[in-house]
Amino acid sequence: MPLSDADIFKAKIYGAISSEEGKNRFIDRWGKLSEHNVLFRLFMHTSRARKGIDQKEINLRKYVLDNHLNTPSLSNEWDSTIMENLELGHFVWEEADSVCTHEINSADERIYRAILSKFTNDYWKFVVFAFLSEHMIRNADMSFSLPEEKEIEYLILLRDTVRYFYVRGLVHNNVNLIRDTAYKAYVAICGNGDYQSEYQRSIERTDDLNAASQKLEKYDYGRYRTGLVLLNAIPLEEEQRKAYAEALSGTFHIEHILPRQWNSYDKWDEESHAHDIDKLGNLMPLERKLNIAASAEFFGRKQAEYKKSKIHDALLLSTKTPSQWYPEDVEKRHAEKNARLEQFFNEPFGTPPSA
Repeated sequence: MPLSDADIFKAKIYGAISSEEGKNRFIDRWGKLSEHNVLFRLFMHTSRARKGIDQKEINLRKYVLDNHLNTPSLSNEWDSTIMENLELGHFVWEEADSVCTHEINSADERIYRAILSKFTNDYWKFVVFAFLSEHMIRNADMSFSLPEEKEIEYLILLRDTVRYFYVRGLVHNNVNLIRDTAYKAYVAICGNGDYQSEYQRSIERTDDLNAASQKLEKYDYGRYRTGLVLLNAIPLEEEQRKAYAEALSGTFHIEHILPRQWNSYDKWDEESHAHDIDKLGNLMPLERKLNIAASAEFFGRKQAEYKKSKIHDALLLSTKTPSQWYPEDVEKRHAEKNARLEQFFNEPFGTPPSA
């Protein structure tokens, strides 16, 4: 079988370590990691960011070998330069639900990362990881932590990245446009520059905000529907956001309040059902078990399941009277959800997460 990139990198590092003790320490640390190829891709982009490289990426194997493994300093730097970055990546993406210590900051982080995880590519991860690799510190017990004074800055980055990626994705559905700005943003982060201006300039060069608004009006969400539904369900109150973060940490589905299978009740006919079924006004996140239980039930019966949810939107609907879900209810909720998304997309970059 051909060797993977990670297999080759492992052999190179192992061969560069002179002492038996060092080799054993490396093998022990390597064995505690998973998804090594993914971790090396994160490492490559962090390395590029620190070198100020914002151009098209080259092959992972060539970049890592040329810049980090085929160098005389490897025997001295494999520990701090390479393994520490791999271990940080493993901690952030595999072990830690959150890198924030403050409870509400942790909840907001989990919410925004859940929304970004539904995006169609991983370029957002390289921007976020560039920030974390710059600011997270290694503790005496070998764990990692983000200094508390950096938590709000980190949450602003997550919020800005959600805004930028979803506006551009919704309008263009083009990975190249997003990728090029992501590179410029992570170079700015590692160079103590202004990543927000990179997002802002990219948006301002186009008419994307108006185009996004038109997409929302036509409920043309493409591959971004799930992320938009999650974004639109973020509650304002702190305790509600903590509960929402907990729900998104588990398994959830996108609930169709009006069931996808048409039935003749609550003023609906086949035409209006087909027209409104996938509007934002008819969608919300809901815990998997509750979604299965609610399923194709009519609204009055769904409300009993909504009452068990930790998601604020579901709890609000659980008390709706009368216990019917009419076309006008969808229209009203759809207008509210669209307005909220447009407000979010038009906020200036740098807006704090609680706004």
